[in-house]
Amino acid sequence: DNWKFRIPSKDLKVSTLDTLMGLSDELFKLDALVDATCKKLRRTYGDISEGAALASGHEAVMKAQWAAQEQLTIEGTPLDQFTQEFRWDRARFPVNSALGDIVANIRDEVITANDRIKNQHSEFHSITSELQSLKSSREGSILVKDLASVIDPHEDLVESEYLTTVLVAVPNNRKKEFLSTYETLEDRAASHQAAAAKESEDSPKPEDAKQEEVEADVPGPSGVQLPSWCAVPASVKELTADADFTLFRVVVLRKGADSWQNVARELRFQVRHFEFKPEEAKESEEKREELEHRLKKIRHNLHRRCFAEYQNLFAAWIHVKAMRVFVESVLRFGLPVNFTACLLMPRQSQTKKLHKTLTDLFQNL
Repeated sequence: DNWKFRIPSKDLKVSTLDTLMGLSDELFKLDALVDATCKKLRRTYGDISEGAALASGHEAVMKAQWAAQEQLTIEGTPLDQFTQEFRWDRARFPVNSALGDIVANIRDEVITANDRIKNQHSEFHSITSELQSLKSSREGSILVKDLASVIDPHEDLVESEYLTTVLVAVPNNRKKEFLSTYETLEDRAASHQAAAAKESEDSPKPEDAKQEEVEADVPGPSGVQLPSWCAVPASVKELTADADFTLFRVVVLRKGADSWQNVARELRFQVRHFEFKPEEAKESEEKREELEHRLKKIRHNLHRRCFAEYQNLFAAWIHVKAMRVFVESVLRFGLPVNFTACLLMPRQSQTKKLHKTLTDLFQNL
């Protein structure tokens, strides 16, 4: 396919040779600048679109981004159609103005657009990161996540003068072990201690170092004496689980709580401390709602800004292309201005062949 590229070559101002050569260099740099900025705007527009933000999986995100980018038009006209039917915008870029002034104006527009998008995009990413951090604290690993979102203090916590609640994160491959031993956890630790002590005694070690080795290597409660009924029977309750750990609630005697937790740690179970603070939970939820509201607003504003700036700069970019053709043609063919510019759109497989054909056809020019 081919179209005539309508450049008002008879109306554009022709400057001196030195000026045209300088413009040639400036237009080459400006062309690359506008191209990079348009690509950045297009990519940002796709990244922040609701579809891309909500899509799950890399392929789904890419499809959503592409669908969003396809919505970009120049005042409702598809980009390829706008280029094929290009008309010089005489109101925006008066043909009686010096080409150097038009180039300077477009460069200023690009710099201003870059600054606007950069500032808004920075704010967008800042809010997104803050929300993600808050989300990670609520939805991360059981070992580190905020437990306020998974614990009902009225249903899951038992607190009285004599009883208290201990939260334990247990590796999933040791759940059965924990459930069968949590009521007599201290007895199991004591048996580990005895077994380790016997192993130490049977090993051929110097007599003066034997006691020191036993004390250093024996896992267990380190001499802590616990009653066998420290944990309340049948008080265990599974609260939540992830891919690696399960969080259990165990009710224990308040006076033996610290010792029971020490035993659990020495048996490689992770004890989680939790204190329910209604004020902090409320503040966290309010902060999350505020951040989501701000993110929605800034996404909407940035979306509109990208769309508007892209329309503006893409149209300017085609004018830059037109000026490059005009300046290069005058420098190559001289005056009076007499040339025709065309747009060619070959099939993908025919691009190299077309280049070679054109090169051979116009090699003498």
